[in-house]
Amino acid sequence: MSYTIIYKVVARPQGNGKFKFDYLVGCNNVYEWNNKKRARARDWYQEEMITKGEALTPGELDQKLAEFLQKCVDSYKSYASQEEFNAPLFKRHFGWYEGIAIYGSHTTKTSWGRLRNLYINALKKAMANETV
Repeated sequence: MSYTIIYKVVARPQGNGKFKFDYLVGCNNVYEWNNKKRARARDWYQEEMITKGEALTPGELDQKLAEFLQKCVDSYKSYASQEEFNAPLFKRHFGWYEGIAIYGSHTTKTSWGRLRNLYINALKKAMANETV
């Protein structure tokens, strides 16, 4: 099974209290060779999965995160029975259901909270740097 690995998320100030997000991502099945060493290929991209590349305020980011989670839940429910759906389990193993891993982890260890915190922490860091 192929899955996406998110290594890092950064927020870039755009003015007016809005931020755009970039992420360092790669696929678990793609490798590159450097000095006879094999490493997973990764590159920086404008974040499109959750923010769709839009400049967002902190409140708008919270809303986009909630919308993304709901979209994933709805997608899962469309092919699973209602009795099968377990919200706490879905959030705890979010990466397994969605094919997402966070650097240094596997999809089964990637919870919704860990993914959400990547964005929240990137935003906090950018806001702190903006005020310096």
